[in-house]
Amino acid sequence: MQDAETVLNDISKRGERGLPLENIYRLLYNRNLYLRAYGRIYSNQGATTKGITAETVDGMSLAKIDRIIKAILDHPELEALPATLDARLDTGADTINPPKP
Repeated sequence: MQDAETVLNDISKRGERGLPLENIYRLLYNRNLYLRAYGRIYSNQGATTKGITAETVDGMSLAKIDRIIKAILDHPELEALPATLDARLDTGADTINPPKP
């Protein structure tokens, strides 16, 4: 498994060159990306404030990350469908639409 920095650099480089990302759902299995995301949001103001659920960033642990990854692996039917970004110039809104067959 690649470290988070390598994965994110690769994604950034592909974006700069206008290349598509393939099989991006596999990133959901990378424990290091969850740890990096946690590190980025933990110190944010409001990160320990309860939202629509009782969970806060304080409740994150390696065991919880592993449970999330296991749940994703246990349900392969939840694999995301491919999507493309369709910029709507007339409204100025960006929407994500599934590709047309």
